[in-house]
Formats: sequence, structure tokens, C-alpha cells
Amino acid sequence: VGLVIEEFLATITNHLSAGRAVALRDFGTLELRVSRRKLGRNPRRPETPIHIPDKHVVRFKPGAKLETLVAAVPIEADS
Repeated sequence: VGLVIEEFLATITNHLSAGRAVALRDFGTLELRVSRRKLGRNPRRPETPIHIPDKHVVRFKPGAKLETLVAAVPIEADS
């Protein structure tokens, strides 16, 4: 089972690294998005801006079935 899972994850990684989306029926979709450059701040030196460059990030969009199942989970009240 471990080898199957490792191969499955390697296949997903290879598809994403090639710029292709991975759709898992009823579960969701993994795709690459570009996080645009922005200006950040170091809390220790707030007067000095930090330039954060563009980078690729993986975005997960849950499928309709997963969203429905998660929405049905009861929310526990705080104690």
C-alpha cells in the first residue's frame, strides 16, 4: 500500500511540476497559480520593506461532494 501511495503522490507532483492540473473526481482539483510579487515587512524592522517576488503556489479547490460532506459536519460549541 505504501508503494502505491508513494507512486500516486509522485505522479501528482510530476503533473504539477509540469504545469498541469490534477483533478480527483468528487474530491477536488490541485492546480498551479502565481502568487504575484508584493511588498512585505519584517516585524523586527518595520521601516525596511521586503520585496517578495512572484512564485508558483499549489491551490486546492474542493469538489462539490467533498464540500457537501464537510458542510454537514456539526460545529461543536466552545466550552
